[in-house]
Amino acid sequence: MAEFTFPCPQCNQRIQSDASYVGLQINCPVCQKAIIVPPVPPPTAAGTGERMIQIKTSTLRTVTLLGAGVLVAVGILALTIHLLAGPKPLTFKAFVDGVDVVKLSGRNLWIEHLYDQLPSRMSINGKKWNPVWDKNTSANYELNPAFKPSNADSVKLTKRTGRGAIIIMEEPTPGNDGTLVIRLDDGGIGGADWYEFTVSW
Repeated sequence: MAEFTFPCPQCNQRIQSDASYVGLQINCPVCQKAIIVPPVPPPTAAGTGERMIQIKTSTLRTVTLLGAGVLVAVGILALTIHLLAGPKPLTFKAFVDGVDVVKLSGRNLWIEHLYDQLPSRMSINGKKWNPVWDKNTSANYELNPAFKPSNADSVKLTKRTGRGAIIIMEEPTPGNDGTLVIRLDDGGIGGADWYEFTVSW
């Protein structure tokens, strides 16, 4: 393939290129600025002693693959940082008839039923949960990631559905072993209703 040289319009470095790249955008190998390979090669060739960089198809392919690899690595790193350092949401849903208290502490989530019917048809993050009950206290659900907020202010509760109140009764503190207590109140209302909330930390 015919080759020619042209100067980078940004840094004046002379670049040798295949004629097939005329009109295409490339990055200058020296200054890394985006440039267009000129449609008409300059009439003068590189002078004696001038530094010249050669761009061939194989070089551009290698640079493209390296650039794509760097972008993928940066994306994976950003996702990892987000997962490790970003908010960690948990969504709880249940059919409630009465009053129930949902507690989160470390790797455990459990329910303490206060009165009326036990909650049913429960799910956590869309996964069905049918715990064993010891009287009015459920078995633990294992949380992953664990509930370990950096501070009480980082805990956010969002009510999604439910005709009654969904409130934080107690925020996590060193005095309660970092336990978050959320009350679902359907008491005094006839029948049961769906209650759903998302808590993030």
